Amino acid sequence: MDAVTTPKRNLTAAQIASNQRNAQKSTGPRSPEGKAASSMNALKHGLTARQVVLPEEDLEAFQARQQRWFDAYRPSGPAAEVVLGRAVHATWRLDRCARAETARLAT
Repeated sequence: MDAVTTPKRNLTAAQIASNQRNAQKSTGPRSPEGKAASSMNALKHGLTARQVVLPEEDLEAFQARQQRWFDAYRPSGPAAEVVLGRAVHATWRLDRCARAETARLAT
């Protein structure tokens, strides 16, 4: 029988209590540091990461790139700032993509 057709079995009060105690032990990370660390557990190449700068990347290099772009293009309003910021993010991710591709082809 598979999981779909398997009838549910009746649990005793002791089993339910035991399950509840065990569940309290496996609730995952609770601290902000633990949550931040576990959020990177499945990270392979970073191409779908929500974060722009990953922990192993150089935050100062990203900030320097952003500053160079803002200095060069001098956005004149909030919309231009958003567009320019998105362009910087896109180039950062494209560089990450190129590194992932190079690493993949090297193996």
